[in-house]
Formats: sequence, structure tokens, C-alpha cells
Amino acid sequence: MRGYAPLPDDRGYELAQGDIVTVSMGVHIDGYAVISSQTIHVQLSPSPAVGPVADAVCALHYVVKGIINEVSTGSTAQVHDILREAVDTFGVSVVQGSSLRRIRRFLVGQSTIEELDEKAIDLSLPVSTAELPVLPGEVYFLDLAVSTGAGIVTPLDSQRD
Repeated sequence: MRGYAPLPDDRGYELAQGDIVTVSMGVHIDGYAVISSQTIHVQLSPSPAVGPVADAVCALHYVVKGIINEVSTGSTAQVHDILREAVDTFGVSVVQGSSLRRIRRFLVGQSTIEELDEKAIDLSLPVSTAELPVLPGEVYFLDLAVSTGAGIVTPLDSQRD
């Protein structure tokens, strides 16, 4: 459920044992959109996650660290290799729509979809030869989600009943 924010008249979604919840908060700092997210596993008693949940959390942790390290060197050439190694190791999939892109000052996103596509690496593709030029002083946005399933996004309305 990416981007889910129920309206007051929506019946909403009640969290249950085993759900995974990501809370994202965003602000503008010096003209840049800054977004931070925290993912939690809903459980009745505190205990370490195990099984597929732990695999997804670990894969995401290691791939984010690896991609941040790669981008900090000024390159994106190894991004898909880092990603593939983590998802293969932990047996998870990249969720459709995951990407790495440069963001510009005073803009939330890009002006058109075509512009977004030209300046992003689609991380949900099995292999990409696209390389994003990493420039000193620029800001990059890593929008990455992993799944223990196929990584295919299903609209919320089709999940209700």
C-alpha cells in the first residue's frame, strides 16, 4: 500500500499481527524535498523478526547501505549488481516502481514523467545498463521497496472485501 492515507470517510485498514508498516515523513530543507522512512513489523510481543520478514528487512538494509556507498564514490555502475546480490541472497523481490534518481532544488519530483524516466535508474528491472551521472553537490533519492512475493503492486481496492 504505497502512499496510503485514508480520508476521514474511509473505513481505513486495521493493522494486524504480522503486518509490515512503513511510515514516511517529508520536509523541505533548503529547497530540497527530504523524505525519511521507518519500517516496522507489527507484533503483539517484542521479539526479533524471523523467516521471510527478517529476510526482507535484511535485504533492504544491506542493499540501501551498498547503493549509498556506491553513489558516494561518484558512480552508479554497480547499483544493479549490489541489488541483485542482496535480493538473491535473501530470496526477495524488488517492488515495481523502485528507483534511484537525482532530485532538483525547489522541485518535488520532476515536471513530467518523461523527464523522470530519463533521469532515473529503474531498480525493479532485472538488469539495466542505465547509469546515472553522479555529480558533486547534487542530491539523489533512493526509493526502494522489497517484497517476499513477486514485487507486483496491487491496488488497495482489489485487496478489500
